[in-house]
Amino acid sequence: MDNASPPSPKSGANPKTPAPNQRQLTDRDASTGSDTAPSLAPGANASGVVAAERRGHAFYMAKLPPQSAAKAVGWMLLSCALLSGVAVLGRFIALEGVPIMQIMLLRLGFAVLAMTPLLIARGPSMLHTEHWRIYAVRITVGLIGMATFFGALELSSVGEVTAIAFLVPLIATMGAALFLGEKVGPRRWAAIAVGFVGALVILRPGVVPAGAGAILAVASAVAMAGASLFVKVLSVRDGPDKVVLISTLAQTIVMLIPGLWVWQALSAELWFVAACMGLFGMLGHVTLARALRAADTSVVMGADFARLPFGVLFGYLMFGELIDFWTWVGAGIIFAAAMYAARRARRAKAQSKS
Repeated sequence: MDNASPPSPKSGANPKTPAPNQRQLTDRDASTGSDTAPSLAPGANASGVVAAERRGHAFYMAKLPPQSAAKAVGWMLLSCALLSGVAVLGRFIALEGVPIMQIMLLRLGFAVLAMTPLLIARGPSMLHTEHWRIYAVRITVGLIGMATFFGALELSSVGEVTAIAFLVPLIATMGAALFLGEKVGPRRWAAIAVGFVGALVILRPGVVPAGAGAILAVASAVAMAGASLFVKVLSVRDGPDKVVLISTLAQTIVMLIPGLWVWQALSAELWFVAACMGLFGMLGHVTLARALRAADTSVVMGADFARLPFGVLFGYLMFGELIDFWTWVGAGIIFAAAMYAARRARRAKAQSKS
């Protein structure tokens, strides 16, 4: 592959638009977790790139089309609304007494049905991958996260579960440092510590009795963080649609036996709710994968806080539930810490190249 650099402003071309070869290299590097820039051709003007690296964030934007950040935020907002809808519908079904294993099978099964037209249109190649080991980890940990998530929703409000879920990126950063060898500086470790202080503000141990719902929500955050360590790699290597299709289909197969074992008859209303939950879940993860592919995680995370107002709004409309002042405060602390950690990570990568 030719390691060509973007044309310099003197050539008359738009310096903000990356060359095709540059974009291919960016995707390849992202699949390995590397943020390395393509090497410059002899005689190329590198001053603009070096200056951008030193500014901390502009270098990443130079590797993407100008509209990519806005597009990524748009995908993320849509994903927040859809996944908040899944949470509300999941709580509704759980409160109707449907077993958690059956809820998981329904959510996954309807998601597979919703993706069938995609499989027909693109053919069997959508089921081919060379990364089954990564999928196995993502699928297993994802199922654990899903089970604890729906368990938490049965016992706690949508807003509280959503607030605790903001721990996911911080736990993922800690996991990447401890298990994947990622270098995390003292300031990012401090941000992780602040994030856990935010969780304590929400949970208030010793002041408010620790409920099973809150404990399950924390367990779900840990599992989802583990799964997220592999999502970006897979979405770049296989594409977001294939990642969602393979993951959902495999999870459905795994859940067939436990889901059918506890199966209970459903009313027409619950069948409709389950179908909507599956559709929203599939679309929510497709839009999330597209957001992660369109821009750096730190760019996407800025819109992630929208999950809380979406969750609180939907929870209020469906159940008349609101969250207390301290849950908002704790969620804000966690989110601010996660944003700071992400920006520190991006700045560290830029400085390592300057």
